[in-house]
Amino acid sequence: MKKILLVGLGEKLRKARIEARLSILQVARKAGVSVASISKIEQSKMVPTINMLLRIVRVYNQPPSFFIDEKTSEFEYYFTKPNERRNVSYYSNGKAQKGVDETISAPFASGIVDAGIITLYPKVPSFGYKLTHDGEEVAYCLKGKIKVALDRKRIMLEPGDSIHFDAKIPHNYDNVGSQEAKVIYFTSFKKKSIK
Repeated sequence: MKKILLVGLGEKLRKARIEARLSILQVARKAGVSVASISKIEQSKMVPTINMLLRIVRVYNQPPSFFIDEKTSEFEYYFTKPNERRNVSYYSNGKAQKGVDETISAPFASGIVDAGIITLYPKVPSFGYKLTHDGEEVAYCLKGKIKVALDRKRIMLEPGDSIHFDAKIPHNYDNVGSQEAKVIYFTSFKKKSIK
């Protein structure tokens, strides 16, 4: 199995930002990530989720592989308790907190699958941007009412509903109910050929 090594990731991202002549604030706004998170990642004090890394590297017009190294490892499993998960706060317009993404997959274990539980707070507007990446995404609604935006289409998810889509389609999730909503997602970054 391959393992993605994060050694030097923060420094590579910092150099890319300097070469692009961007401030931490500008990168944070373009990527939809908090200024504090960008700063911690560049100082190697925080490990970004795959989705967060995708948003950041898109600002520099580089693939994630440009910033990380792949090596063979003996990775077998990754176990976490709910209070041990890496949490990434989402923000809307830099003010209201939209929700929290709890990563449940191993950090960069193989780079093929990312999974997490997103908690979306009610009455917080969307970021105004949609995420795109290679591979596919599956989402399953655990709680509340969630609007999935797929380019110009809107699909409503209620508890028990699921959706599977091509992740190259610009997409995002919004809580359209009056209560907290939760969705579990799985993202693949390499498509399998069907024979």
